[in-house]
Amino acid sequence: MASFSLLKQLPVYLRNALEDKAYMEFAVSALKEGMCEVVSRNKGIGMRMQWDPEVFRYIWIWAVYHGLEEYPWYGRTYVLGVEPWSSMPANYTVAKEADTLLHLAGGASVKTQFVAEIFEDK
Repeated sequence: MASFSLLKQLPVYLRNALEDKAYMEFAVSALKEGMCEVVSRNKGIGMRMQWDPEVFRYIWIWAVYHGLEEYPWYGRTYVLGVEPWSSMPANYTVAKEADTLLHLAGGASVKTQFVAEIFEDK
C-alpha cells in the first residue's frame, strides 16, 4: 500500500530545528488514498492515520514551531497538526462556492471509520 508520507512529500522547512521559529498552515488535496504518516526518525516512532478518502478528501496541516507569538501560543509551543477534512477551504461560503462541501440530504447520515496508530520506525 502506498502512503502519503509527510517527511517525504512536504517541504524541508517542516523539519525545523528546535531553535527555529516558524508558523505555517496549508492544505493538501488530490489524495490518492486516505493515509498519512508522521515519523520522528531520531526518536524511532511514528503515527499513522487512515480514513475514507471519499469522505475526507483533504488534509489540513498546521505547524507552530515557537513562531506564533499571539494568543494562545505566545511562542511557547512546538507542534504539528494534521487533520483530515471533508471540505476546503475552511471558509464555509468559499467552500460552498467552490462546490467542495460534503452534501447530505435532510435526515441522512454518514458512517465512516478513522484509524490512528503509533508504530516503531526501525
